Amino acid sequence: MILKETKKVEDLTENDIIFSNIGNLAKLSTRINEKIIKVLKKGNVSCVPVINNYNNIPYEKLINIVNDELLNNEINFLKENLIEVLKDIYKPFSEKDKIFTIAGKKTIINLNILMEKEPDPIYHKAIIEGSSNILPKHKIISLQKILSKIYNYFDFQKIRNKDNLNSTRTIKKLYLYSIRRDYEFFRGQVKTEGDSVLLHAIDTTIYFLITIVQLNKERARKDAPRLTSKFFIDKSEFTEFTEFFYDNDTILQAALGVLLHPIGLMHTTILQELREKISFKNEYIREKYMSKIEILEQSVNVSKNLFRMREDISAITKMMINGQKNYLNIKNDSNTTIKKFTHELTRIFCIIDVYDEMVNPIIIKEPVNPLEAIKFLTENSDKYHWKKDKPEEYLKNKKFDVEMLKNFLKVLAPFDYGDILDVYTKNCNELLFKAVVLEYTIGILPILSIIKQKDKSYKIGDILMNIEAKEIIIKKQNGTIKKNPLKNADKIELRHNISELKSNEFQLLTSSQE
Repeated sequence: MILKETKKVEDLTENDIIFSNIGNLAKLSTRINEKIIKVLKKGNVSCVPVINNYNNIPYEKLINIVNDELLNNEINFLKENLIEVLKDIYKPFSEKDKIFTIAGKKTIINLNILMEKEPDPIYHKAIIEGSSNILPKHKIISLQKILSKIYNYFDFQKIRNKDNLNSTRTIKKLYLYSIRRDYEFFRGQVKTEGDSVLLHAIDTTIYFLITIVQLNKERARKDAPRLTSKFFIDKSEFTEFTEFFYDNDTILQAALGVLLHPIGLMHTTILQELREKISFKNEYIREKYMSKIEILEQSVNVSKNLFRMREDISAITKMMINGQKNYLNIKNDSNTTIKKFTHELTRIFCIIDVYDEMVNPIIIKEPVNPLEAIKFLTENSDKYHWKKDKPEEYLKNKKFDVEMLKNFLKVLAPFDYGDILDVYTKNCNELLFKAVVLEYTIGILPILSIIKQKDKSYKIGDILMNIEAKEIIIKKQNGTIKKNPLKNADKIELRHNISELKSNEFQLLTSSQE
């Protein structure tokens, strides 16, 4: 297992080895240098994961261990394939570009037309032309092939339960992280390329696919009815709340929508605004907060308008792209316009999209601690309500669907395997000890190996802490195991060694404010 820790960019030294790719500049296991630090700062990157050589392994041997882990990481390989196909799609664009000009005709589309809720029909042909240039049909086919491979990789494995925790064929809890660089502009032109929006799209899509695999496997055990992309509920005995088993075509169409959902953020007018992050630690954020809400709403319009008239993009894909508007309307009051039924696939996507923005943000400045992000999602979740003949049922809804959140949490690893974390008592800034994430069982909290307590250091595996089981496991020199109760387990707090927001410091960027 490779040990790693999260460091602020200003604390990096030339002895650090990064544990993530940085675009085409540096691959995983590259030593930090001045050029890399400069690029990270230009890209608005605040922190990065680096390898912690706790056992003082020689550099060459350490790199070989990293490379061996990479060779066995199928998801990382497929993620790189997605990046390769998507990098030509997730490029800055505006209506002034030639891609929106129909061959042999004069340009008629005006700047920022795509940001409107309903662009004038006079622009429809130009929008379709631009959309087809941004996302050609052959790219859709290429993307769906990779999405299918990712889904099949997860689907091949078994659901993890108490009886098969040690099996290598179970779905291992998934942790995703990517170093996300913003674009840098000078006088409206791209000065330094970024990849933040692209990587956000990919990570949310992979989380979405593993969650649907988990959902499908549970429903297969219940012998749930099969839902296909050509199925119509109003012509059957089923309802909107029937628990279906989803066929591959439906899943891939939905995943494509998740993959394309933030394309509106690539509009140059919007992309330039993304560099100025909202800091929730700054009490004077009201004006910036409202401006970011407007930007988000405009980006959703751009995404929606680009694909709404495409006949080669399915209704399911469009449903997922349009579903972003659900988390811009947090207040369920009589003026809320969204009273239509929200499909459970969209409800899953909204949870994942918000979680990814919280822990690896592209819009806000400070990341939220992963466990605090889960706490926020949980506090804002409840049973989903909707009735066709009773619109007022919608007013009972909280922000997120608690059942869909439970499904996501079954497959989520909030911290990476090998992460070195600081362990504190809640509401106290006194460090208890440092510990390494070893494994997850079926809960959300990891099993930790304590490696340092004040001036004492311990070998990995000698002292284990299972917070959910509320026990400390000590391996003695003679090989015997001793278990002690873990007191005040509910007061333990796990942190990265960086500034992270708590759940009560985070606010959803929504269009309905108190």
